[in-house]
Amino acid sequence: MIAELRRQADDLDALIIAEQVIERHQGVVTDAVRDELGRQAKAHSHLLILADSRSHLKLFHNAIVKPNRRELLGPNHSMLEGVLAPVTAAAEELARTTSRPRSTTLGSHGILVVDGVNPLHSPVVCITGTIHIVGEGGRTTARIVARLAAGGTADHTATVGCLVTSMTIQQLEVTGTATPAQVLALLVEGARRRVLDPFAT
Repeated sequence: MIAELRRQADDLDALIIAEQVIERHQGVVTDAVRDELGRQAKAHSHLLILADSRSHLKLFHNAIVKPNRRELLGPNHSMLEGVLAPVTAAAEELARTTSRPRSTTLGSHGILVVDGVNPLHSPVVCITGTIHIVGEGGRTTARIVARLAAGGTADHTATVGCLVTSMTIQQLEVTGTATPAQVLALLVEGARRRVLDPFAT
C-alpha cells in the first residue's frame, strides 16, 4: 500500500482514508501507513487527504480529519448533547495535533469547522418529521472532499454539505440525493425562514 501511495501521489487530487477498525494495527491503516500519508501530504501541497477514523484520529498528521461527536468526545458525548463549547475545545486540540482544519459532524445539528482562526458552526435547515442519518457520515465525507478539491473553502463546504444533508436525511428507505437546483432552493427557503443556529448565543 505504501509503495502504491508513493507511485500515485503525484497524480492524485484527493485521497479519503476510511478506517473503521477500532483496534490499532489490525487493519490496513497501520502506523507506517499513517506516517507515509503524512509525508506525502507534506511533500505534495496539492494533495488533499481526509481521514475518517473510529479510534485513531490523533495519529494522523497533515490530514483533514472528520470525526462525529462520539468519536471526538468519547464516552462522555451523550452528556454533552446540545452543548457546543466542549466540542469546539476538543476540535481545536485535534486540529493542532493533525496540523489541518477539521470538521466534526453533529448529526441533526450540522457541522462544526475548526480551521485555526474562527470556529464555524453550520446548522442543517428546514428539517421536519422523521429523519434517517445512517450512512450520512460517509456521504458527508464525499461532499467535503469533492468541494474542497474543487477549490471550495472550509466554511462554504460545510454550508453546502449541511444544505444537502438537510434534504438527504429526510429521504427514508432510499439513497438520498439532492440536485444543485434543490440545494439553491433550500438555501433561499432557509434564508426566508431566518433559520437560527441552535448553538448561537
